[in-house]
Amino acid sequence: MIFLHKIMEGSTDESYGIYVAKLAGINEKIIKRAEEILNILETEDKIKSQMIEKSEIISPSLFENIDLYRDIKKQEESDLKKEIKNIDINNITPLQAFLKLKELKEKIENGKD
Repeated sequence: MIFLHKIMEGSTDESYGIYVAKLAGINEKIIKRAEEILNILETEDKIKSQMIEKSEIISPSLFENIDLYRDIKKQEESDLKKEIKNIDINNITPLQAFLKLKELKEKIENGKD
């Protein structure tokens, strides 16, 4: 048997399963029951679709807090600038300068002030 279509998970608007079952000679009582179940499922799907269309779905905006984020980032940058300005470069040893630079770098990498 060669299949010309790929079977994928999910629903479809057309199903040939019951038709194939008829061709295969499946008992008529089973075919009728399958048709009843299919009708129930299709009706439920239509009702769900109508409910979704009528309802207002509120999705949060990805950008609703962007201004708050920008303000926080500006404050962090401002605090970092203040800290750098307060370093007395004329009275600091090379080792202290290295350690201070390391500390500031870690703050930037960790997103902390």
